Amino acid sequence: MAKKATINKEAKKEILRRFSRNLELAGEYIAFNAKLLCPVDTGRLRSSIESKKEGKYKIKIGSNVEYAPFVELGTKYMSPRPFLMPGLLNNKEQIKKILTRKS
Repeated sequence: MAKKATINKEAKKEILRRFSRNLELAGEYIAFNAKLLCPVDTGRLRSSIESKKEGKYKIKIGSNVEYAPFVELGTKYMSPRPFLMPGLLNNKEQIKKILTRKS
């Protein structure tokens, strides 16, 4: 039978602290890339994109501009011009590296 690995409480705390910080960095990276992809008319939508930490291990990335969902998803009158989802999906490998970095 294989021996079960154990992690002391301090090591576990440090791992979780690093992961939490890395998660914040990944959120900032995704928001930055979403801004690069965001269509611009006045710049209001692009400047509103942000990453917020919600709890220890949750990041919310988005915009508080009321028309952001219509730009991202489109309407029956306007084609979608996604920027948030591609900001995430186009950068999966880099985001994995950020989340798993050791410092």
